[in-house]
Parts: sequence; structure tokens; C-alpha cells
Amino acid sequence: MIDGNQQNDSEILAQIIAMIEREFQIHASQIKPDSRIREDLGICGDDGIDFFKALAENFNIDLSKFEHSDYFESEACSKGAFLTMKWWTTFQHPKTITVEQLVEAVKAGSK
Repeated sequence: MIDGNQQNDSEILAQIIAMIEREFQIHASQIKPDSRIREDLGICGDDGIDFFKALAENFNIDLSKFEHSDYFESEACSKGAFLTMKWWTTFQHPKTITVEQLVEAVKAGSK
């Protein structure tokens, strides 16, 4: 596990980008600090939830107060809604998260 308190922003950013690249086959050159996890990188549904669990484990942070449903719909909802082209009425995403915000969360949430 990695302690976010002992690392600087660029080290944490590089590790988060490497996680995204490895898990979602998104080339690192496409991942910027202002990239939005769901909207720009396409990480959503159960994949988004799993990614945040891996992030918490890798950086030893507590996400017990993080409400996944505020950011990610369920997998069934996202696929079914997309197929019926009713995604805009099925789930409204009130919140978004950027890669840079993940860096800040790692720094703030390290145990």
C-alpha cells in the first residue's frame, strides 16, 4: 500500500494515471489532471465503483463516506439505459470527479 502523505502531487498523479491506464486500457497521454472520470474517460457503473475500491486499497484511504451512487449508476442501469437511448432520463449525474480531485482525495484521505 502507498501512503499518500509521503508523496507529492506529481507522484500521486502518475500512480493514478498508471492505474487508469492498466485497468481501462486508456493510454496515459489521454489522461490529464482535468479529465473527468466518467464523462471524459468513460469509467462508469460497476467499473467506477471497482476503481474507487482499488484506489482506496492502493493508497490506504477511507472511502466509507463516499457515496458511489452520487457519481456512478449501476451497471444494469447504464447498459440498459444506453441501449434504449433513455440514459438522460434514467440517471442524472449531479457530481463529477476529475483525476486532479482524486489526487486531492488521496492527500486528504490518507490514514
